[in-house]
Amino acid sequence: ELTINSRDIIDALSLIAKENTFIASEIAGALENRIFTCDVRYCLPAMYLMDALIKNVGAPYKDIFRPKLCRIMVETYKRVDDVLLKSRLCHLLTTWPQHYGSEFVADIC
Repeated sequence: ELTINSRDIIDALSLIAKENTFIASEIAGALENRIFTCDVRYCLPAMYLMDALIKNVGAPYKDIFRPKLCRIMVETYKRVDDVLLKSRLCHLLTTWPQHYGSEFVADIC
C-alpha cells in the first residue's frame, strides 16, 4: 500500500501502470478510489502517484484524469486539515499548467 511518500514506490507503481495501459481506466479508477477513501494522512502519496502517471507516463492517464482532476483536487483539499498537506497540494497544482494549460488549472482554483 502507498502509505508514505516514497519515490521508489511511486516509480515502481508508475512502471506497472505504464506496462498495463490496456487496463488504464481500471488503474485510474482504483487510484481515484484510493484518494477518496484512504485515511487523509495517505492522500498526498496517492496524489503524487496520480501526478506521476499524468507527467511521466502520459497517455492514456493524462486523458483519463483530465475530466476528473478538478473534483479530485477540490475534494482532497477539503478533506485535508493539515496546513502542510494543504500547501503541498497547492504546490502540486502549480505544476500542472505545463500539462493541461493555465486556463484548465485556473478553473480548479
